[in-house]
Amino acid sequence: EKSFQVDLSVDGYMFEPKTTAVKVYVSAGEQSKPKIKVATLKVEFTEIPGPEVIFTGGASISANEFSNVTIAGSITAEAKIKHVKLFRKKTSGNVLLNEVNLSPAQASYPFSVQLERLTMEDQGLIVQATDGNNKTTSFTCAVQVIETAPAPTVTLNQAIDAFNGVDDGQNIPLT
Repeated sequence: EKSFQVDLSVDGYMFEPKTTAVKVYVSAGEQSKPKIKVATLKVEFTEIPGPEVIFTGGASISANEFSNVTIAGSITAEAKIKHVKLFRKKTSGNVLLNEVNLSPAQASYPFSVQLERLTMEDQGLIVQATDGNNKTTSFTCAVQVIETAPAPTVTLNQAIDAFNGVDDGQNIPLT
């Protein structure tokens, strides 16, 4: 009896989900009269999960309006990370901040992003990572922006006819 190790990845073979067994055909002996043996190998298929993101300060933070905030963390993947996108999440849509192609692919990737001058429109940072198996996952660090002061209100207390020669009902351009 001899034992052999077969590396199916050499041929680019990828197990499909729910694969339960692989049939192996082995021949030995003379080429004109080979002895063939068939064996079934049980397979315990475990799907490799997509990339994971851990935010250093947690997945939710609070910050004052008009302040700057730094969001840091790390991305890990069993199938190695090959592509990362970082987005500033706003109520009006996502804004791409940075895009990185990792060559060669890496098992982990640290990141640090500064969101400058937060407004009430800001909602957080989205980290999107793609691994070597082309699985893409997205994680969001939510930012709760605390309003520091309400918008100013302008009140004019002059008599209408005495307002610098402007007629009643005429629009005044603001500069």
